[in-house]
Amino acid sequence: MKLILHYVAFLAVLTGAAFAHESRPAYLELKQISDDTYDLLWKVPARGPKMRLGLHVRLPVDCKIVKPARSLFLGGAFVERYTISRAGGLTGTEIYIEGLSTTLTDVLVRIARLDGSTQVVRLTPSAPSFVVDAAPSFIGVARTYLVLGVQHIWSGIDHLLFVVCLILIAGTWRRILVTITGFTIAHSITLALAALNLVRVPVPPVEATIALSIVFLATEIARKRRDTFTWRYPISVSASFGLLHGFGFASALGEIGLPRAVRRKVIFTGYLPRSVPAGAPPTLGDAMIDEPYVNHTPTLAGGVGHDMLKRFYKYHFVDQNAGGRERTRISYTLGSDRLVLETYTKFRHDPVIDRYFPGIEPTGKLVEITTVMIVKFRGDKVCHEHLYWDQGSALKQIGVLDAEGLPLAGAEAARKVLDEAQPSNIFMQEAWATSEGKPI
Repeated sequence: MKLILHYVAFLAVLTGAAFAHESRPAYLELKQISDDTYDLLWKVPARGPKMRLGLHVRLPVDCKIVKPARSLFLGGAFVERYTISRAGGLTGTEIYIEGLSTTLTDVLVRIARLDGSTQVVRLTPSAPSFVVDAAPSFIGVARTYLVLGVQHIWSGIDHLLFVVCLILIAGTWRRILVTITGFTIAHSITLALAALNLVRVPVPPVEATIALSIVFLATEIARKRRDTFTWRYPISVSASFGLLHGFGFASALGEIGLPRAVRRKVIFTGYLPRSVPAGAPPTLGDAMIDEPYVNHTPTLAGGVGHDMLKRFYKYHFVDQNAGGRERTRISYTLGSDRLVLETYTKFRHDPVIDRYFPGIEPTGKLVEITTVMIVKFRGDKVCHEHLYWDQGSALKQIGVLDAEGLPLAGAEAARKVLDEAQPSNIFMQEAWATSEGKPI
């Protein structure tokens, strides 16, 4: 038995010092921009500054490339972008990754549809293709990431050697079960941390440290002492190193292509000052760049820099939010470096609202407006925020603007955005009548 222990220890040292397995998956993203058109992003792990894995996306034969491919090596990956089109969209078609069956890596696929729904698929060497679904389920997405994490543990020689060492140290079946469970749970935690962008560690140092963790356990096995902390509390050691091994997986996902839009959505939602309790200044430091700015375009309200924005949000925004406010999200679009949010808002002009009606005393009138917010990102932080709405319509609704004879809509302008069946061309009825019956 002693000879076996020393042999495993030697093998662990030899293999662990040599390498930790390639954990970076390739990443394919298809973002639908119209009924028939998609922006395609393809990221493949790089092997040096000018070499890449031989993986290629094979789309349905009737797909057309409408924008030429742009490619470059960036951050440890080969990145390729182009735009494709197919009559009727991609639903029901098969997409194949050529070359995947001869590798040991995986491919993560994410399809973002116009309606905001997404499909997430994990492709493997034994299953290198998939069919685009019409309505992906939450369970399917969760299963994809769960299976990927579990397989990452059991398909890597570094993890297997680490687990073997833990088994030898644990000894009894009960301690083995507890020890490996601790390792698996800790490893899974870092996947969640990566998804929320709470942890970002470069891959090479982590992989090197993973190899050293195997050397550490091998050394513990080879020593004659059995009263060390590792032998007495293997669950503590396995959980700690489980986090470390998970960092390798989490960092790889973040480096090769976990969608920034997903992370930005979390960051932006957490930053939004609208969610801050009345009287409390919003925390902007972690979510915004050093010198951000906000501009409510119709009234020039907002500010530049953290101090000015904290003052604006605390005294001229949060405390002035009208009671009984109703808000409906109309559309939500995430791009490569910006977010566009379109909302319908209904409120009563009971309090002073500086950002909408500066210098105007409360009128008690009901107001309905649509607002477009455009948020620019720099990296994963908010750079600036622009807001637009129809100020003429708002002023007309509170009765301070005489719009008699002017083509200026009131609440019906906002209602039309919510309901397309509302009347069109109400201000150009005479002109509209002149085109009746003309060829089109």
